[in-house]
Amino acid sequence: MKRTVIAAVMIAVAGMWFVMNRTAAQQSSENQHAEKIAELMQQRHDVLQQHYEVIKRRYADGRFEYDQVISAMDALLKAKLDLAKSKQERLDICKQRVDNLRSLEQWGESRLKSGVGAVEETMLATAARIQAEIDCLREEQ
Repeated sequence: MKRTVIAAVMIAVAGMWFVMNRTAAQQSSENQHAEKIAELMQQRHDVLQQHYEVIKRRYADGRFEYDQVISAMDALLKAKLDLAKSKQERLDICKQRVDNLRSLEQWGESRLKSGVGAVEETMLATAARIQAEIDCLREEQ
């Protein structure tokens, strides 16, 4: 009887040890995974920041169109959104995206009115701005 109780206790202790070690290993793996994702998101942000600066300079030199500056800024803002730590920071970035895309929409409309733009460009700019507004509203919830 004593041996049965001791065996049962040993089995229970071994089971608990196994579960605790497995949980610790899983948590360690999840932490490493999360750290790698955060590192990659930061790298993406840094590359897009540099990209935006290059596009902006080339636009100032007359080598790029305004829509390319806006697109580069939108990509950068999306990367910033991924890195945002607080809800308020995310909302602020969302609003910046809406404003940025609204300027693209206005640029497309002015090009359309002057006869050098295409209606498809303006429609896509409008759709992008609407999606950014939807994203902001979802973020507010």
